[in-house]
Amino acid sequence: MRKFYEKYYQPDNATLIIAGKFDEKSALKYVSDYFSVLKKPDRNLGGTYTVEPAQNGEKYFEIKRNNDQQIIAAGYHTSAFADKDFAALSALYEILTSDPSGYLYKNLVETQKVSSIWTFSPVVRDPGMVYFNFDVPKDKNLDETTKLVRSELDKVSSIKFSQDDLKRAQAKLIKGIENERNNTIDFAINLTEIVGAGNYKLGFLYRDNVESLKLEDINRVAQKYFKNNNRTIGVFRPSSNEERVFPSEFRDQQIADLVKDYKGKALEKEPAPFEASIANVKKNLTEGKLFNGMKYGVINKELKGYKIQGTFRFRIGNEKDLESKESIGSMTASLLKAGTRTKTKEQIQDELDQMKSSVGAYVYGQNLIISIDTYKQHYPKVMAILQDMLTNATFPENELTKTITETNTWLEGQLKDPDAIANNELQRLAAPYPKTSIFYVASLQEQIDNNKKVTKAQVEDFYKNIMGASDGVGTLIGSIDAKTASAELEKTFGKFTAKSKFIEVKPTFFETKKQDKNIITPDKENAVALGTSSFKMTQDHPDYAALVMANEILGSGGFLSARLPMRLREKDGISYGVGSYLNIPVSNDVSSWNYYAYLNPTKRDAVEAAIKEEVSKAIASGFTQQELDSNKKSYANERTTSLGTDNTLINLVNTQLLFGRSLDKYDEQNAKIQNLTLSEVNAALKKYLSGNNVISVFAGDFNKK
Repeated sequence: MRKFYEKYYQPDNATLIIAGKFDEKSALKYVSDYFSVLKKPDRNLGGTYTVEPAQNGEKYFEIKRNNDQQIIAAGYHTSAFADKDFAALSALYEILTSDPSGYLYKNLVETQKVSSIWTFSPVVRDPGMVYFNFDVPKDKNLDETTKLVRSELDKVSSIKFSQDDLKRAQAKLIKGIENERNNTIDFAINLTEIVGAGNYKLGFLYRDNVESLKLEDINRVAQKYFKNNNRTIGVFRPSSNEERVFPSEFRDQQIADLVKDYKGKALEKEPAPFEASIANVKKNLTEGKLFNGMKYGVINKELKGYKIQGTFRFRIGNEKDLESKESIGSMTASLLKAGTRTKTKEQIQDELDQMKSSVGAYVYGQNLIISIDTYKQHYPKVMAILQDMLTNATFPENELTKTITETNTWLEGQLKDPDAIANNELQRLAAPYPKTSIFYVASLQEQIDNNKKVTKAQVEDFYKNIMGASDGVGTLIGSIDAKTASAELEKTFGKFTAKSKFIEVKPTFFETKKQDKNIITPDKENAVALGTSSFKMTQDHPDYAALVMANEILGSGGFLSARLPMRLREKDGISYGVGSYLNIPVSNDVSSWNYYAYLNPTKRDAVEAAIKEEVSKAIASGFTQQELDSNKKSYANERTTSLGTDNTLINLVNTQLLFGRSLDKYDEQNAKIQNLTLSEVNAALKKYLSGNNVISVFAGDFNKK
């Protein structure tokens, strides 16, 4: 092993990126201590010796697999990341596929020839490619749609793009660059890709190239790369006198010359440190109530780039008014941005992109969830757009049709997917509600059928009568004045009231009984095993802390400490990923322990035996003191780390506002965990988990040998 490390892990073929809040001196010392021992080799890795040849005509391929979802894909050879063409091409992809303004989107999705379109172009060192994906409903003729897609792609090189097209694409690309820059994890990961493309400064050159794009750049790359003999989609057709595409090749020295004199932009101010503790959260938290009764919280925490984030949870309706309306509610939330009496869908999206902001909404059960992601200077305008959506939405018929088609096309792709099938069936077995209940779990096919029945009138009725903010909470986080935040919240939600009275519907407890079910999904390479066991408990129950720690040791604590991952993944090597988790609510006592495992179908029996053996062993013999001590430490570290994430803080405050669960419970929970004895943990596991009450569902091609 040492020889392996000395041969391959050497300074001249490795890049180390450290990101986040840390002590720079300590980090550099660690790097020096652990990496300086690796000697720099005498050998030279050398440069690039091959050149990608131009494609000799259009290519076509076809894959036949068992599935219901139809897909058309198209690929073109394109530029290296170092090439200025990469920025122009990125803008072109946005202009072609953006919802709702894209040329391909309008001609294919708007006309319902395909249900959705997306594109991807990797950041690579050498000339790369772009991939276009078209999802096709199963009621469409695939051959005819393929001809239509090819015809639309053939038009790209002759389209006369407008300045508005360029402005819109630039706004979206710059929004993505800034959002990524303000997310440390995403920025660090993307930086590794850019380093692999030649040099980290290429990322800044790309940003500058996007900002300085001209309309002639878009037209030039469209004409240069979008030729049918540079495309992979159809049959091979020999032809003479083809004009071949040769993207520019970049040698190492050319990249070095390209970036050597580059001067970056001035560094932005780093956010002020924010202590990851409940005491500090309480110190920086302002709570209030709107005129209509909605409770809100504002966490004064300086975020990178002066971002403002918010999540709002509104409880809606009652059992009678929500009966059989799951699909209607989902469609209504999805269509809030589809247009209002004052703005079109395109105008809403353009304004949000210009402000590098986003607004999202979805409905599940008795909950309407709305989220915003913006910047301090744009907060009032984004809230005004949201207010417009909540009071003036128009729900265009064509947008409803498109949304149903897109959703059902995705669901059709799940009909024979082992993971989706197993998860759906497990929920139906564990919670057999009648169809009239708002908790009823529809089958995948039922979901498709229900979506098809949704009408514009039903959506408008749900919007006018059921949606509202009277019974709800919301939390904002960022460096924003509490009075300013409150004033905009009042404007946005203060008059957003529902005619349907909210009456909470409590879930029913169903006692699970031992059951193993196999579902055969032919011609699938992967399989899944899922299981659940029900019991009654809330997060305030005396046994809660002990059961949490028992589950940490059994399957949730990590590959180096939890028993299920250590046995199935590390020791036996029979599962790609395995673990367990608890679902214990704050407001009701319908709880469950759950496990999952992803596997090769041929390992189905081995996986089942190993899971049952490990669970039985834990129940019979208990855990060890060493396991408990190790997981106490990792649990405490994870809890502290979580307090440094904005979503955790928002969820904690929303939970306090909605259920009256004090923030102090967070620290109390950790204190209880740290004071647990081994006997308490072992007793909790025996009390709530037994091999006789676990429902297991296995899905995969188990006929394979």
